[in-house]
Amino acid sequence: MFLLGTPAMLLLVAGPVLLPECRSPQAGRLDLTSVALSLVAILPAIYGLKELARNGWQPLPAAAAAAGPAVRGGVRAPAAPAG
Repeated sequence: MFLLGTPAMLLLVAGPVLLPECRSPQAGRLDLTSVALSLVAILPAIYGLKELARNGWQPLPAAAAAAGPAVRGGVRAPAAPAG
């Protein structure tokens, strides 16, 4: 079993050495609104799927699993300016 994880570990160790860091000079600050919306979308979906897998179909986990993608689908980022 240990040897199955070896290629992934090698990639994790060698990645920062072999891949150069690339940053945009015009990079903005961290968008905290997007971070919050991502958490609001992904956490209920994960909770719902885990509970559905553990206990079978129940209304609350099913609603939580559906609420995450619904939040993501209902919120759209503004279009980037052309140019």
